[in-house]
Amino acid sequence: MTERACAFDAFLADHGWAKARVTPIKQDASKRIFYRLSDPASGTAILMQIPPDAAENPKDIIRLTQHLRGIGLGAPEILAINPTQTLMITEDLGERRFADEFIATPQLQFERYISAVDMLAHLRLHGGDIEVPLGDPETLAAMIDPVFQYYCVTTIPDHQRQDLTTHLYQILKQNLTGKMTLSLRDCHAENLIWAGHKSGIAKVGIIDFQDAFLTHPAYDLASLLYDVRRDIAPDLRAKMVEHYIQKTQDDLDQFGAAMHAINVQRNLRILGVFAKLAKQGRPHYLAWADRTWRYIQEGLTHQTLAPLGNTIHALIPEPTADHIAWLTHD
Repeated sequence: MTERACAFDAFLADHGWAKARVTPIKQDASKRIFYRLSDPASGTAILMQIPPDAAENPKDIIRLTQHLRGIGLGAPEILAINPTQTLMITEDLGERRFADEFIATPQLQFERYISAVDMLAHLRLHGGDIEVPLGDPETLAAMIDPVFQYYCVTTIPDHQRQDLTTHLYQILKQNLTGKMTLSLRDCHAENLIWAGHKSGIAKVGIIDFQDAFLTHPAYDLASLLYDVRRDIAPDLRAKMVEHYIQKTQDDLDQFGAAMHAINVQRNLRILGVFAKLAKQGRPHYLAWADRTWRYIQEGLTHQTLAPLGNTIHALIPEPTADHIAWLTHD
């Protein structure tokens, strides 16, 4: 048995899980590894293994978890951490991921999305103060760099990259007005779990929030309602935005413009991230490239973003079958 395996077993034994069945959980895009612990006496819990070279800082995960739970959100309770912070046992929120429920019971979408929007409205109004990175217009514009680096066939000259980035920055600055709020950043159906045994907004279990930052409140709503992994009916999306506005009393037109701008920014970045993952041996992410592209086009229909369309179309190729084949070649 390796030293790492010994440390793994010792950690479980130290915290009462020595006899637990350890079942791997499907890995996300990060380097973190998850297991479900099952024990007749103790019930279930989640074991998270954080490799030393992972991008996530365990201290940030701990700090954010405590903060989110402190404001009433359904982040999983941390039950145990090893001294090097590479192993963590957390509460098991269950297996009722929104994404899975939508496949098994599509009629749950309205109810679940309403609950998620209520959770985001609560975060918008009661996010509190916590030190996290800043997602201002300049930062958001710079975040599209992966689309140049990994998605484009040819190297884009620096001045053309800068032209697109600057143009996007100007549009974000124009549309992302008002007070910023804490954003979960990856708020979508894969990262939301229905914890019906809890109460209030904590029924919406949230995971994968370690990259949280301070940005415009439309960011999480765009992440939720323009989810590249699934189609969401336009009328359902409109009802969810309207419900959010009723809760927060934001201006609908201003908020809508911000959502369109963020929709374009997020999905340009996502195209690049998916291309990077494909080059790292995970090409299945590119199955969502077409929908990602469609969301970009939808965002560009807003009057404040239309001028950006020519710049994007001149530099960023559509994810045709030929382009996807190029992205997945050795």
